[in-house]
Amino acid sequence: MPGDIVHIHPHEPPVDITRDSELKPGFKQGIKFLVDVNVGKLAKLLRMLGYDTAYHPEWKDKEIAEIACRENRVVLSKDKGLLKRGQILWGRLLRGKLPQEQFRETVSFFGLCKSENLFSRCLSCNTELVSVEKSQIIHLLEPKTKKYFEQFYRCPSCKKIFWPGSHYAKMREWLAVLD
Repeated sequence: MPGDIVHIHPHEPPVDITRDSELKPGFKQGIKFLVDVNVGKLAKLLRMLGYDTAYHPEWKDKEIAEIACRENRVVLSKDKGLLKRGQILWGRLLRGKLPQEQFRETVSFFGLCKSENLFSRCLSCNTELVSVEKSQIIHLLEPKTKKYFEQFYRCPSCKKIFWPGSHYAKMREWLAVLD
């Protein structure tokens, strides 16, 4: 009506995008991310938490928008132009320069927490890892890894092998920011 005053406010963190809002449908299958080349290192950090995070350094803005639309993904970027594309339903302009700053910003905004899926995705290709018997991969392991570790996971796509070694403790310590 003429003379009405409309107040527009930004979303207050944490933002729950799994529920429907007046303007947008919610992400019923949970949050899935897509990061562009400007924040590419963020992909590994989100994957450590178990979040499905698509990333490829060669993707152009048009491809990113199409994938985000088709796969219902939240786009994380430092590129305002990309986030203005109409196909992108949810996006977040990140301001942090370092991956750790971008990670904290994303965790805070979306209210992410450590899930039961911690370290469940391949850090390289985003595929869900599968448990594998040591006997099946022992020929691929270094001598000290063979000797000291018993629990292993393998990526069915890129075939990388993961185990909770010394790097695992360091990553868990780093993720303590979420406690």
